[in-house]
Amino acid sequence: MTITALHEWLLERPRALLAAALVLVALAAMAAGFRLRVSADIAEMLPADAPAASAYRELLEVFGTFEKVVILVRLPAGREIPADRDPVTDAAVLLEEILSASPHVAEVRAGIGADDERFFLEHLVPRAALFLPEGEMVARVGDAIRPEALAARARQISRRFQLPGGEFLTPLLVRDPLGFADGLPGLELSGWGLQVDLLSGMFRSADGEAALAIVTPRSGELDAAMGRELREVLDAAQRRLRDEVDPELELLAVGGPLYAAEDETLIRRDLEVTVTSSMAACTLLLMVAFGGWRVPAITVAAIAVALVWTAGVLALGTGHLAALSLGFAAVLVGLGVDYCIHGGTRFVEASHAGLAPRAALDRAVATTAPAILTSALTTAAAFGVLMLSDLRPLAELGALVAVGMLAMLLATFAVGGPLALVLLRRPRRAETFLWRWTGALVAGLTHAAERRPRATLLIAAALLAFAVPGLLRLRFDTDLRAIRPAEHATVAAEHAVAEAFGLSLDTATVLVEGSSTDEAFAASRRAADDLREALGAGASVESPTDWILGPGERAARLAALAELPLGAAADRFEVELRAVGLRPEAFSAGLRALRELGHGRDPAAPREEDLPSFVHESVHLEPDGGALLAIHVRLGPGTEAEVPAIQGVLARAGVSARVASTRAVAAELGALAVRDGRRLGALAGLAVCLLVLLRFGGRWGLAWRSLVPVLYGTTLTLGFWGLLDARMDLVSVAVLPILVGIGVDNGLHVVHGATRDGDFGGATRVAGRAMVLTALTTAVGFASLLMSSIPGLRRGGALVAVGVVLCVLATVTLLPALGSLRGLSHGAADPGEAS
Repeated sequence: MTITALHEWLLERPRALLAAALVLVALAAMAAGFRLRVSADIAEMLPADAPAASAYRELLEVFGTFEKVVILVRLPAGREIPADRDPVTDAAVLLEEILSASPHVAEVRAGIGADDERFFLEHLVPRAALFLPEGEMVARVGDAIRPEALAARARQISRRFQLPGGEFLTPLLVRDPLGFADGLPGLELSGWGLQVDLLSGMFRSADGEAALAIVTPRSGELDAAMGRELREVLDAAQRRLRDEVDPELELLAVGGPLYAAEDETLIRRDLEVTVTSSMAACTLLLMVAFGGWRVPAITVAAIAVALVWTAGVLALGTGHLAALSLGFAAVLVGLGVDYCIHGGTRFVEASHAGLAPRAALDRAVATTAPAILTSALTTAAAFGVLMLSDLRPLAELGALVAVGMLAMLLATFAVGGPLALVLLRRPRRAETFLWRWTGALVAGLTHAAERRPRATLLIAAALLAFAVPGLLRLRFDTDLRAIRPAEHATVAAEHAVAEAFGLSLDTATVLVEGSSTDEAFAASRRAADDLREALGAGASVESPTDWILGPGERAARLAALAELPLGAAADRFEVELRAVGLRPEAFSAGLRALRELGHGRDPAAPREEDLPSFVHESVHLEPDGGALLAIHVRLGPGTEAEVPAIQGVLARAGVSARVASTRAVAAELGALAVRDGRRLGALAGLAVCLLVLLRFGGRWGLAWRSLVPVLYGTTLTLGFWGLLDARMDLVSVAVLPILVGIGVDNGLHVVHGATRDGDFGGATRVAGRAMVLTALTTAVGFASLLMSSIPGLRRGGALVAVGVVLCVLATVTLLPALGSLRGLSHGAADPGEAS
């Protein structure tokens, strides 16, 4: 059964057909409502076998990621802190109390807590000698216990006690009288390398004007629902802080759940704005063109039905879509409207010629259905190839548009046709201004191309030569921010945190695994030491080996220290303390630890329950005796985590490790996108060519002519894009098949028309008005993406909006010019197409 015969059969029962379509719409809407889920989770985007992606996924699965919610507490700029009280510290203390009571918070730390201080003073400071660098430990301890060094140290302690604020050093000095803890990275105890105010124990900025709280949420870092609830908690906390502490206090918060919540809000807003504006603009354009509401109403109804069907099919399939893929719902509007425009234009033209509605509809279907069918199949094939991509957003985008285009094809005939019979019994016969203008534009361009074909082709060649250098300048942008909303309110908070605390939220995590605990700890210590040396003072490198030792390493270090006369040194130091007027009994904890080390015993080894949370978050012990340790590398603001540099340091240290970083994932995703773009682009092009060739029964001459506009228009678009120094990203790669589908659609309508009467110029004039209208509506549909908050969607919308215009211009000029050169514009048969 041909598509024309199927159409005639369907139109015998239009109302029954519309009822069946509505039933399917209801079922699809129910399926979409219950099963379709939208996700912005980066972990779900990652391919399974890519190294950086694998490391990042392992970090998420094992440690739940290192990212926290960071809350900055501050007064307005320029506001001085009163001398009699400190509202910033008071607010930080109260904020910690408020958030600790929240069911959404697993832990909050605004400074050194009681458990942290206990671990610091009881389990780390007294045994600080064990954490000295491996090659320096024995020498540094030996130098510290020389008689003259002990006497100098006693005098130094005495002077420290006499300085202002010296009493705050007492807990540290009495437990580590020889100063082995000075400068050890693990003694910052914040887990983030933050400054701690000695008076309050809170995390404070260097100028004292801001405080910081670090929150561990109870759910994943990209849980949007948690982010919304946490935002409500923070808003309530800010109101309470202003009521009870200071009316000008403000909280600035950044972190995974907050990003996810704002991502979701912005994406939903984008979807509403882009789809609504796209539908409204296309509808208005069609009303102006067709001089009434009936054809636009039929078009909107068919598109709406197709969109719901698409959502239902996808819900019954995978059940979820990446947020980036959902952003292309507006694309389906721009593409799907083409079919109704071609059919509606031919219907109106036939009505103007005096045909009755049913006869006009039959003619419209007979003249447009073959090209529409081929166009839908080629577009679906071009996008369907993306389903083979390793990148989930591209694969889901391919499924979305492939299913959507087939749904648009079905809705055009199953809904558009019956509605046309119901609504268009008395079509308008007067031509609107836009109707006349588009016809005149096509006629003028076609006539000029036919009269001066060589000049037309020379101009086209010159433009192509001008654009080709731009192709060589195209660069691929791997920044994942291109596919996430850019208008985050949290961006200002992130800058404020970086400015006040020198804290970058960009973290690379080195995952070090060992078949035994000793192997993992030894490798982690080498890696941390070498990374600190290579990255410099501006970097923060936090390793669990700063706070705990592996069993074998601890035994070896204890044995080495047992060779030194530490017991005699403790006795001698008591004498030196008395000599400067200090009581040795006050230093009993530190002296006892020194004597224990001299006997080869660990004076205060912590149990597992003694370890603070930030240590637990970095150590994972395997049931088989192995261990996985996480070293967190955080560079200063304005710097980039150079994953290859980190890997180079690890290689020189002889440490086999994986580096988990969003930047590494971004680079990997970019490389995969480029690879998939080349591989799948070639496959999509081959599929389109084969379908077009099959449609024309293997006649190469007709097939290549139908492809000329899309090849030329796409090349010109990308060339100009490169000349403007605009970058390609994941979205730009994804929209290229759209240009292929639209460009092929134009060429198909002209070539199909030319096969009936051998006149390319005439076929262009007949199909031209519809092509211009479809280009305008498609450009409007994609231009709506310029309102998106996702940078990649904005670039993709601009790319396609320009590309479709260039493709239609190529169609109405190049095909008539080529036809004129081959002697086809006046009805001569093409010898290459003779059967």
